Amino acid sequence: MKKEAMTADERINAAIRLEDVDRTPVIVGTSGPFLCRWKGMSVADAYRDLDKVIKAEVDLWDTLGGWDARYSVVGVHDLSEHSHGLSSNWTVRFLMPGRELPENIDVQGQETEIMKEDDYDRLFEIGWNDFYLEMVNRIHKGVTGDMVRRAGEAHLSRANKVRNVFEQKGVHHLLDERGLFTPIGRLAELRSFPSFLRDLKYRYDTVKRAVLEVITPTFRERFDQIMRGASERGVKRLFVPLGRYVYPVIPRRVFEELVWSWLKRNVETIIAEGITPAFHFDADWSESFSYLKELPKGKCFVHWGGETDIFKAKEALRGHMCIMGGVSPAMISVTPPEEVEAHCRRLIDEVGKDNGFILCEGCYLPATAKFENVKVMVDVAKSHVPR
Repeated sequence: MKKEAMTADERINAAIRLEDVDRTPVIVGTSGPFLCRWKGMSVADAYRDLDKVIKAEVDLWDTLGGWDARYSVVGVHDLSEHSHGLSSNWTVRFLMPGRELPENIDVQGQETEIMKEDDYDRLFEIGWNDFYLEMVNRIHKGVTGDMVRRAGEAHLSRANKVRNVFEQKGVHHLLDERGLFTPIGRLAELRSFPSFLRDLKYRYDTVKRAVLEVITPTFRERFDQIMRGASERGVKRLFVPLGRYVYPVIPRRVFEELVWSWLKRNVETIIAEGITPAFHFDADWSESFSYLKELPKGKCFVHWGGETDIFKAKEALRGHMCIMGGVSPAMISVTPPEEVEAHCRRLIDEVGKDNGFILCEGCYLPATAKFENVKVMVDVAKSHVPR
């Protein structure tokens, strides 16, 4: 292993600022299903027993000698609550392991058309919060606003329980559990993806009004609540996820008017508060890299979910934004360790050139990830000297 001259936090911060590091930073995005399978338990155990998941994550940390920051959704799922126990997920039907699915099949979402085409008028009539509750109750009967609030509090409580265990070990956390979410995604969930794409084509003015005039003000209120006192709470980095709503999955005009305008404005607010936006982007961004160059240099970093070619991302964002990822969920699940090792070395040599790179798997570790491949990824980051 290389001799280290920086703390983990210093190393991550230097990578984000596009500065020299003593070695390549490495992050493992752990997940309950992977941890439970590694410890000989079932995937269903990941959603039943938070204490087992915490112990498994601590064991993994100790076994691998740690990595540079804890980055995980471990423990946020709970079979005793609606869906994942997150109010934002109540409008997707979830099939859970050990309940609707076999013990070792991971959770599967069923996207359905909950909101019908003629429900837009109802949204305009009663506003987003009441409309959202009406839609939720088409799946789960008897849900109240207070239940939604308590679900959010329970999520933070579970996340904080895990966070506290690692803080006692002196482990740095990559980012805050709360984040900046995008209004268009919630509307699309209610309509279902195919129906929402039809709306964009044939009823764009209606969709635009719904997003900008009805949903966005509520989301802005929630974002303002998160940001109030964030610096005083010690928030260093804030989660900014975006799924499939990127050009060319949706038309460029829609992306610019309903997605990018929202993200850019609020990301600039986050940066002005001295906090680092931590992007987590799914879908292929190959045709949209230029938007990221509109943001300040060395002030954000982006974790690719696995669909984006990270080598193309490096060429597009070299010298402007730190990028994280590179080992796809498929590779870490099925590729022989020696090939993963060679790939990680190439990532460090090519994507790590000129700074601004954090080695990590794409998205989070799936239940199918091979322990040997996770170990290889961590070991290479700690030992490989870039050529």
